[in-house]
Amino acid sequence: MAVPAARFKAAGSGSVRRRRRISRRVLFGLAGPAILSYLTWETAKIRSTQSATGILYVDFFTVVVGEVLAKYIVLATHVPV
Repeated sequence: MAVPAARFKAAGSGSVRRRRRISRRVLFGLAGPAILSYLTWETAKIRSTQSATGILYVDFFTVVVGEVLAKYIVLATHVPV
């Protein structure tokens, strides 16, 4: 009886997924909001407050996504991020 190759995990595939999750967390939860905050500041300095408000909304969304990803990582790996 042949066993399908798809049933076996590749060596280290869990660590690749973990790195992807953490990199998404860093991108959406830390780096993205930092960059967007800088863009908001620069936009507000040129007195374009409506655009700055829109960027702040996007910034808030990236923070929420980053926090959701952090909770998912904690639940999936039992390692706090």
